[in-house]
Amino acid sequence: MASGVFDVARIPITSFLLKGLYADRSSPSKEGRYYWATDTDEIWRDTGSAWEQVMQSVGLKAGDYFTTLVGISSSATGRAALLDKLDALISSRQATIAALIEARAAKLDYLDAAILSRQATLTRALGVVPGDKVQLTNATERICTVTTYTKYKEITLSINGKIRTYFEIKHDTGAAAIYGRVYKNAAAVGTERSTSSLTYLAYTEDLPFTLNDLYQI
Repeated sequence: MASGVFDVARIPITSFLLKGLYADRSSPSKEGRYYWATDTDEIWRDTGSAWEQVMQSVGLKAGDYFTTLVGISSSATGRAALLDKLDALISSRQATIAALIEARAAKLDYLDAAILSRQATLTRALGVVPGDKVQLTNATERICTVTTYTKYKEITLSINGKIRTYFEIKHDTGAAAIYGRVYKNAAAVGTERSTSSLTYLAYTEDLPFTLNDLYQI
């Protein structure tokens, strides 16, 4: 008997993994060979004296888990049978589920549209809370030349609630102070502000207003 290294790289894969039509299988003679019947999608093992089926038609493509599993434990086949039933149930309910989802989506779209159409009304009714998001603005620069409080800005409010008011003032020469204050409907409601700064200084204050009030500076 000759001895030496067995060169696995020289063994062609077709010597132990075969494929072809089911009817073209050769006679079993070499234990350990596998044969893939491409027309039935089955896999067989050569025992040396017979072909032993190790996998039935890969029915997984059609959701047939139970008949695909061969030679495994009964608990696994039991689970596979349950999966088959679940697949059948899902398939039978698929159209109904799709219809329900579509109906719910339509209702959500309707609700979104209703909320958007009522948003302005809800804001007025429920009121707003102070924040830094600009709701209304009157940004035109005005020059003050008088020494008594005089209205230079006015906005009719279309919102209701507590509002963060904002204005900026400065003095042209810095030789004296300039004053500013928030009024509501011709009545002083804000804190009196004053500065002799040559650059604009910003003042904010949270004050309550109602719909159609006049916000004045």
